[in-house]
Amino acid sequence: VLWGVLAFPITLLIDLLSSQALRLLLGGSAFQQLSEWERQTVSLEALLESLPSGLMAVGFLLVVAVAAPVGEELFFRGFVFNALRHRVRLRHAVWVSAVLFALMHVSLRSFVPILVIGAALAWLYTRTGSIWSSVVMHGTFNLLSATAAILWGGG
Repeated sequence: VLWGVLAFPITLLIDLLSSQALRLLLGGSAFQQLSEWERQTVSLEALLESLPSGLMAVGFLLVVAVAAPVGEELFFRGFVFNALRHRVRLRHAVWVSAVLFALMHVSLRSFVPILVIGAALAWLYTRTGSIWSSVVMHGTFNLLSATAAILWGGG
């Protein structure tokens, strides 16, 4: 849980910095077009707006904080990372699995922060030897992110 809480502000900062770098790289209008496309196609905000309040919001949080982290960690750390780390150097396994994890989340604007989270999850899994440590970190991070999106809006 502590790792998820610690990761949250760090990835917010990385998200802000990488978004600004992407804005500089692409230019203002291209960045706006990308932002609008992502908002329309992969928007958490749109999903949240479609949910009735109450029980559905609780169900959404359970999926985001429990089901998704369990499934994603079993696949990305339990299967992909484990397969890679027995075939390539550990650092390569960490970063290849993190890149695949970030790509799966389909967000160019958030690619770098998700990449960093993916690497941190692989590092934590390696350090502890337990998939459950990365599941708990991932779930805590997702719960904080979803709660912030519900309270303050966000895409």
